[in-house]
Amino acid sequence: MQRLGGSMSLCYNLKYKERGSIFQSAYHARVVEGDAHLNYLAFYILVKNVLEMYPGGLKAASADFDDAWEWAIRYPFSSLPGIISGESDPITDDVDDLLSGIIGRGDSFKDEARELLKVYMVSHGEAFKAIMLEPW
Repeated sequence: MQRLGGSMSLCYNLKYKERGSIFQSAYHARVVEGDAHLNYLAFYILVKNVLEMYPGGLKAASADFDDAWEWAIRYPFSSLPGIISGESDPITDDVDDLLSGIIGRGDSFKDEARELLKVYMVSHGEAFKAIMLEPW
């Protein structure tokens, strides 16, 4: 990832005569330690980033989770809709069933996402501080 990000920045900077990183911050690596951490990462990547785009952000999404979930699974700039629906997509295909093993099938991931968002909102992120790469 670091090499990819660096080469993308280099190409962008050469093309547009810019300097610096094109990403928010430097690449961070962290070892995934345990199932709880892996479940959190699936939530973070697939759900949290999309719900930040929901009108009103995470606070509104937490207040009306069912509406926010329906909005999120229709959001076209995320892999969440394809993962949830199981549609074939060259980017999100889960040929080894890795993601489905983490998020399950049906409403189980939705229920887990609701609980993780609730815990986050109540604890203001403190509950996940040990496994987060960046603050919310």
